[in-house]
Parts: sequence; C-alpha cells; structure tokens
Amino acid sequence: LKLDGTAAETFWNKEQIANYFMEQNVIPVKCVYYKRKNNEEQKGVILAGECDNLTDLEFLENGVKFRTNIIDAAKTGFFLDQRENRNFIRSISKEKTLLNLFGYTGGFSVYAGLGGATKVTTVDIAPHAIKASEINWDINLLASEMHEAICVDAFDFVKEANEQKKVWDIVIADPPSFAPNQKSIETAKEAYIKIFADSLRLVKDGGYFAASSCSGHISYELFLDLVQEALSASKRRGKVLLVKGQPEDHPYPLALPEMRYLKFVFLQVIKD
Repeated sequence: LKLDGTAAETFWNKEQIANYFMEQNVIPVKCVYYKRKNNEEQKGVILAGECDNLTDLEFLENGVKFRTNIIDAAKTGFFLDQRENRNFIRSISKEKTLLNLFGYTGGFSVYAGLGGATKVTTVDIAPHAIKASEINWDINLLASEMHEAICVDAFDFVKEANEQKKVWDIVIADPPSFAPNQKSIETAKEAYIKIFADSLRLVKDGGYFAASSCSGHISYELFLDLVQEALSASKRRGKVLLVKGQPEDHPYPLALPEMRYLKFVFLQVIKD
C-alpha cells in the first residue's frame, strides 16, 4: 500500500484500507505492507496479515516473471501502469534491436526479449536497478548474450552513442518525472526535448521511438508538443502510430486532469 500526497498519508485510515483488502473475496491477500516515503527512517510497516520475503518477491505480469524489492524499490516496487505498453513493445520487437533508456528494472527490456528482439540494451543510472534488470532477464530464461545492461546516466549515454553514430531499431525513453510540481514545468520541458531529440537521433531510418512521461503536471497536449519539438530539434520526421496512457485500473476524475498522468507516444521515424 502506497499513498501519494501528504493529505492521504496523514488523514486516510490505513488500517481500515488494509482490513478491507484482507476481507474481500475477489483475490486472495496474504498481507498488506504500508510503504512510507522513501526518505523516512522506517520505510514501511505490516498493517495486516503476515509478510515474508519482501526484498525478493517474484510475481507475474501478463505471464512474464519479475522480481522486486518492495521495501527498497521506488513506489510499490514495480510500475504496473506500463504493462499494456510493455505488451505492445513485445508485439513489435521480433528481429529488432532495442534501446531502453531509463530502463529501471528492465520491464520493457524483458518484454522485448520475449518478443524476439535480437539485442536489447538497458540503461539506468541506479546500480540496484541495473542488477535487477539482469535478474529479470535471466529468470525469464532469455539468453544472457542478447542483453546488455549499462549503469550510466542516460543523458551521457545518448551523447556518447550519438558521437559513435550508434543506431537501434527501437528506442524507448521513459524518464522519471522531470516536473514534480508546477514550478518545474519550464525546466522539465527543456529536459524532455533534449533527451527525446538526442534519443531520436539513435533510431534507424524507418525505426521506432517511444516517448513516455509519468508527470501529472505535463498535460497530454503539452507532451505531444514536446515530442514534436524534439522531432524538429533532431532534424527527423516521424508519424505517430499509437498514443496511450494508464490502464483502466488507474482511473482519474474529469475534474482532475493531472491524475491522467501517464503518457506514451509511439512513432515511426520516416526515412528522409
């Protein structure tokens, strides 16, 4: 259980929520672990039931195996809201090379591998995330030589890759939120345009680029504008093939459009 926002963390009855999950009959629940803010000394507490092995928990998403450390990983340990987009990447990865920037624990990478990608490169700045991406690749019985996991800042990686004129069939850029609040939007816009433009230069002619954002402060309209500006800055041309967001189990009120936080734009780079 992870509550976002000071109001929810302060006023919501966490024990009552936990008891509801334990008592409902739709899915069996072994325990409810409440995860506090990452900067708090006590990272979390068991609210109901009995939990074991929270640092090496294995689960299935669309039949794909993953392991996560619920206690130390970000949020609830895995970003399930991207599952439909990961499944889409799996469907178009056969016989293609793929670069997964800000790859975290390798979700898109594993799906691409299972989809028949010939070579997958995962890039993330966090050593624990890169290690997890390798574990997730291995537990799905994928050939280790088909996956390269690189622990480096994604901005530095794309800069060097462009200097070396490297290219991939599919490039995914799914950075963490550059706009945690309204004040940071202008700075975030510059960061999105830069990383997307530099990433687009790494796509083969006729290849594909996926851009994503998890910031509720960046609207759908603004995000599409940023992708277009990145295309112009990269001196590439592209056509949008798919625009998606969060799945239906992540609903949002019409009065709060910022809760429509997840954006996923998939386009094809047109050969000049």
